[in-house]
Amino acid sequence: NKHYVVIDAGHGGSDVGATRNGVYEKNITLDVSKRVANLLRKKGYIVVPNYWKSNQFNIHFHHQGEKHFSFPYNSEFVYEINHVHDCVNKGLLQSPIMNQEKTIQTIQLVDELYQNWK
Repeated sequence: NKHYVVIDAGHGGSDVGATRNGVYEKNITLDVSKRVANLLRKKGYIVVPNYWKSNQFNIHFHHQGEKHFSFPYNSEFVYEINHVHDCVNKGLLQSPIMNQEKTIQTIQLVDELYQNWK
């Protein structure tokens, strides 16, 4: 049995994602993805069954067995998909939960984290 790990950095090419002060989200997600890939090469690999709706995963350590993790809640992707669907049905142009102000604050936080990683 071979296991394959797919790391999706999201964004890329002309899709830069969020941008602030000349920093593109695609560069941050690519950097994080490369770090995860490097860690997995050195330490082991992670298996996430049913990725988009998963509440569990296994870490397989090279030559040291595996460890199972599970969480008593659904993936946030399920929540986000349902929330976006609800907003569209209500004709909303932005989420009352994650509005423009909160989105900008999130981008600022990601930018601050990125600056600390340099």
